[in-house]
Amino acid sequence: MYCEFCGKKIDEDAKFCEHCGKKITTHNIVTKEKNPNETKILLIIIFMSIFGFLFYQELKYFNSPESAINHYLKNLKNQNFENILNNLNIAPNDFNTKEMLKKQTDLNENIFIKDFKILQCTYENEKKAKCEINYTTQKNGINTNKTYFLKKNENKRLFLFTDWIIENQDFELIDDWTLYLPKDATGELEGTDLKKYRNQEKDKPGYDAYSIQHLLKGKYNLAVTMNTGISLNKVIKITSNTFTYEFTLKDISEEMNAKIISLGKDIVDMFYQGIIENKRKEELSSNYEISNLLNIYEELKKDIEKNIILKKFDINNLKITHIDMDEEGRIIVTYQMNYHYEFDYINDNEKKTHEGQSNDTFYITIKNTELKNIEKIDSLVSYFSKKY
Repeated sequence: MYCEFCGKKIDEDAKFCEHCGKKITTHNIVTKEKNPNETKILLIIIFMSIFGFLFYQELKYFNSPESAINHYLKNLKNQNFENILNNLNIAPNDFNTKEMLKKQTDLNENIFIKDFKILQCTYENEKKAKCEINYTTQKNGINTNKTYFLKKNENKRLFLFTDWIIENQDFELIDDWTLYLPKDATGELEGTDLKKYRNQEKDKPGYDAYSIQHLLKGKYNLAVTMNTGISLNKVIKITSNTFTYEFTLKDISEEMNAKIISLGKDIVDMFYQGIIENKRKEELSSNYEISNLLNIYEELKKDIEKNIILKKFDINNLKITHIDMDEEGRIIVTYQMNYHYEFDYINDNEKKTHEGQSNDTFYITIKNTELKNIEKIDSLVSYFSKKY
């Protein structure tokens, strides 16, 4: 029997409740099947059990490969590049940014997904899984199946949560990329100074090495300043582990091209005008440092004066046909010139005059930041001195 006032158990013949002191009469004695507080506790237990089960199911999915691949594919669909980097766990550096990822994916638009469906995910073991998906591309609507492989990232655990990483099959990475620039040149890749990536252990004759770990394949803007002071900008395509900067005529601006042509014309005019005026090497003057060239002048002057007296030499056209770098990072320029000439010569003890047009090729090696220090000039041979 239970007291109807406090609900606690009492003896059947009790006149007063020993707990609350209320008077007990026959008409207010009731039989209680369950304590009201116990009912509340039972309801709470049932509710918490249902909530716990649902939470466990949600947690189980959240920690599953299905959830990881679903998030990754949604990020591909929405082109959420920052999250894609996280999904793939790509090591951050100056170049592996969401901006660079976007730039590189412009080269391969087929990776962007329009619609997708996860067919199934299976575990290879407790740390590895694979997911079969079907998807269509945004660019041309190609429908195809693909298998993604995933692995647990044990370094990124948070209590019960485990981070699944999608093994990168969409954005190619080069583990260790090396750039070779001409000796003593400096460079910037996508506006980032490469100085901190300098790797002297990988240097090779004529080239300085720069190494970058985990670099996305794609196109990059490379700015190079040679030890001659020439600054060049070039778009390079990174597809393999190394890239050696090749110096080409295409790299030279119109302004720099004109400056180098002017240099060649100045040197050749100085040489031949000096011969025409019978100047000694000490009398030669130029806008450029020519001390290394004076012996060449003496040899050319003697070679020509053995057979002829040069009276006139005019360059009609001069152009650069090739440009290269030597092992010291100096520029080697190949010139082709067409010129008009006139000279006197002796034939059968008779003085005669010859006039004509000809072509000649010569090479100038340039060193220093203002293109003024000319190291040497080669193959400045005279058409007329060899023929007459």
